[in-house]
Amino acid sequence: MLSTIFTIVGSVFALILLLALIMPKKSTIIADIDIELGKDQVFEYVKLMTNQKYFNKWVMADPNSEMVYTGEDAKVGFKVYWNSKNNNVGEGEQEIIEIVEGEKMKVEIRFVRPMQGTSYSTTTTTMKSENLTNVNLTFESTSKIPFNVMSALFVPMLRKDMNQTLSNLKALLEKK
Repeated sequence: MLSTIFTIVGSVFALILLLALIMPKKSTIIADIDIELGKDQVFEYVKLMTNQKYFNKWVMADPNSEMVYTGEDAKVGFKVYWNSKNNNVGEGEQEIIEIVEGEKMKVEIRFVRPMQGTSYSTTTTTMKSENLTNVNLTFESTSKIPFNVMSALFVPMLRKDMNQTLSNLKALLEKK
């Protein structure tokens, strides 16, 4: 009986290790939406990280999070630190690391809790017509072996949250 349990546990461990070796360590998740508003107006809104509290699903998850802003919003080097008692929100910091005015903003996200890690999020706006803008949200992360196996579970959840964030943004901007 005991040898059967060891065999099962060993087989599960070996399967996880095998999956970890063949699965990619890098995940890239992309979501986009069209917003009926001019590109400049959309970019001027999304580049202000202080506006995330109105549309970003993760920022909105705990309105009681401690938020500390450092630097000049919409400029490289601007940081947003958050700390929540809600473990689904956790603790971390976002920093603008690149801005191409009117086109894209790249942010480095440093998670402290519930898990440590560094990821990147890029928001890009593309004019489809005078009053129609495509907003593309790309999230990139890298996981070490064997944690990369868990990324297969997180990708669908993160994609759903990114789509919700973009839907919130669309509803907000098209209402104005």
